[in-house]
Amino acid sequence: MRNVYHYATNMYQDWKMGTQLDSSQAPACPHEHYRHDRRVAVQKWRESDTARWRMAQIEGMITDLERMVTALNIEIQAEEVRSGVNDPARFDYPTLAMALTKRLENAKRSIDVLRRELTELDRVAVQKGELIIA
Repeated sequence: MRNVYHYATNMYQDWKMGTQLDSSQAPACPHEHYRHDRRVAVQKWRESDTARWRMAQIEGMITDLERMVTALNIEIQAEEVRSGVNDPARFDYPTLAMALTKRLENAKRSIDVLRRELTELDRVAVQKGELIIA
Protein backbone atom coordinates (compact mmCIF):
# COMPACT_ATOMS: atom_id res chain seq x y z
CA MET A 1 0.00 0.00 0.00
CA ARG A 2 2.84 2.37 0.81
CA ASN A 3 4.34 2.01 -2.66
CA VAL A 4 0.98 2.74 -4.27
CA TYR A 5 0.55 5.96 -2.24
CA HIS A 6 4.05 7.16 -3.09
CA TYR A 7 3.46 6.27 -6.73
CA ALA A 8 0.20 8.26 -6.75
CA THR A 9 1.83 11.17 -4.94
CA ASN A 10 4.74 11.22 -7.37
CA MET A 11 2.32 11.10 -10.30
CA TYR A 12 0.39 13.98 -8.78
CA GLN A 13 3.54 16.01 -8.27
CA ASP A 14 4.67 15.28 -11.83
CA TRP A 15 1.29 16.40 -13.11
CA LYS A 16 1.48 19.63 -11.06
CA MET A 17 4.95 20.31 -12.47
CA GLY A 18 3.50 20.10 -15.98
CA THR A 19 5.01 16.85 -17.19
CA GLN A 20 1.55 15.60 -18.06
CA LEU A 21 -0.24 17.99 -20.33
CA ASP A 22 -3.75 16.54 -20.24
CA SER A 23 -5.72 17.58 -17.15
CA SER A 24 -7.99 14.54 -17.51
CA GLN A 25 -5.00 12.37 -16.61
CA ALA A 26 -4.55 14.11 -13.27
CA PRO A 27 -4.18 11.46 -10.56
CA ALA A 28 -6.41 11.69 -7.56
CA CYS A 29 -4.41 12.81 -4.59
CA PRO A 30 -6.06 11.80 -1.31
CA HIS A 31 -5.19 15.09 0.37
CA GLU A 32 -5.71 17.52 -2.50
CA HIS A 33 -8.76 19.18 -0.98
CA TYR A 34 -6.99 19.64 2.35
CA ARG A 35 -3.86 20.98 0.67
CA HIS A 36 -5.84 23.51 -1.33
CA ASP A 37 -7.82 24.68 1.72
CA ARG A 38 -4.64 24.99 3.74
CA ARG A 39 -2.89 26.93 0.98
CA VAL A 40 -5.81 29.33 0.71
CA ALA A 41 -5.99 29.76 4.51
CA VAL A 42 -2.26 30.38 4.80
CA GLN A 43 -2.37 32.86 1.92
CA LYS A 44 -5.28 34.78 3.50
CA TRP A 45 -3.50 34.76 6.86
CA ARG A 46 -0.32 36.11 5.27
CA GLU A 47 -2.23 38.82 3.43
CA SER A 48 -4.08 39.98 6.54
CA ASP A 49 -0.91 39.70 8.63
CA THR A 50 0.97 41.76 6.05
CA ALA A 51 -1.83 44.34 6.03
CA ARG A 52 -1.71 44.59 9.83
CA TRP A 53 2.06 44.93 9.75
CA ARG A 54 1.90 47.59 7.02
CA MET A 55 -0.77 49.56 8.90
CA ALA A 56 1.30 49.47 12.10
CA GLN A 57 4.36 50.57 10.15
CA ILE A 58 2.49 53.49 8.57
CA GLU A 59 1.05 54.58 11.91
CA GLY A 60 4.56 54.56 13.38
CA MET A 61 5.87 56.67 10.50
CA ILE A 62 3.02 59.15 10.93
CA THR A 63 3.75 59.43 14.65
CA ASP A 64 7.46 60.05 13.96
CA LEU A 65 6.69 62.65 11.31
CA GLU A 66 4.23 64.46 13.61
CA ARG A 67 6.92 64.58 16.28
CA MET A 68 9.33 65.96 13.70
CA VAL A 69 6.79 68.62 12.63
CA THR A 70 6.49 69.78 16.23
CA ALA A 71 10.28 69.97 16.59
CA LEU A 72 10.64 71.85 13.30
CA ASN A 73 8.01 74.41 14.32
CA ILE A 74 9.92 75.04 17.55
CA GLU A 75 13.23 75.39 15.67
CA ILE A 76 11.73 77.79 13.12
CA GLN A 77 10.26 79.98 15.85
CA ALA A 78 13.56 79.97 17.75
CA GLU A 79 15.48 81.00 14.63
CA GLU A 80 13.00 83.80 13.89
CA VAL A 81 13.27 85.06 17.47
CA ARG A 82 17.07 84.87 17.33
CA SER A 83 17.27 86.85 14.09
CA GLY A 84 14.37 89.17 14.84
CA VAL A 85 12.85 88.62 11.38
CA ASN A 86 9.46 86.90 11.14
CA ASP A 87 8.56 87.62 7.51
CA PRO A 88 9.84 85.04 4.99
CA ALA A 89 9.45 87.60 2.18
CA ARG A 90 12.14 89.85 3.65
CA PHE A 91 15.62 89.66 2.17
CA ASP A 92 17.26 89.13 5.57
CA TYR A 93 15.03 86.21 6.62
CA PRO A 94 17.31 83.47 8.00
CA THR A 95 18.38 80.81 5.53
CA LEU A 96 18.09 78.14 8.24
CA ALA A 97 14.47 79.11 8.85
CA MET A 98 13.74 78.86 5.10
CA ALA A 99 15.32 75.42 4.91
CA LEU A 100 13.42 74.27 8.00
CA THR A 101 10.18 75.61 6.53
CA LYS A 102 10.71 73.58 3.33
CA ARG A 103 11.46 70.51 5.42
CA LEU A 104 8.31 71.16 7.47
CA GLU A 105 6.19 71.36 4.30
CA ASN A 106 7.66 68.10 3.01
CA ALA A 107 6.96 66.37 6.32
CA LYS A 108 3.34 67.57 6.30
CA ARG A 109 2.95 66.38 2.70
CA SER A 110 4.37 62.98 3.66
CA ILE A 111 1.92 62.72 6.57
CA ASP A 112 -0.98 63.42 4.21
CA VAL A 113 0.19 60.74 1.76
CA LEU A 114 0.64 58.18 4.55
CA ARG A 115 -2.81 58.94 5.97
CA ARG A 116 -4.36 58.38 2.54
CA GLU A 117 -2.50 55.09 2.23
CA LEU A 118 -3.66 54.07 5.71
CA THR A 119 -7.25 54.93 4.80
CA GLU A 120 -6.95 52.88 1.59
CA LEU A 121 -5.59 49.85 3.48
CA ASP A 122 -8.41 50.14 5.99
CA ARG A 123 -10.99 50.39 3.19
CA VAL A 124 -9.59 47.30 1.47
CA ALA A 125 -9.62 45.37 4.76
CA VAL A 126 -13.27 46.31 5.35
CA GLN A 127 -14.16 45.22 1.82
CA LYS A 128 -12.49 41.86 2.38
CA GLY A 129 -14.38 41.48 5.65
CA GLU A 130 -11.27 41.50 7.81
CA LEU A 131 -11.32 43.23 11.15
CA ILE A 132 -7.99 44.93 11.64
CA ILE A 133 -7.50 46.15 15.17
CA ALA A 134 -4.52 48.40 15.48
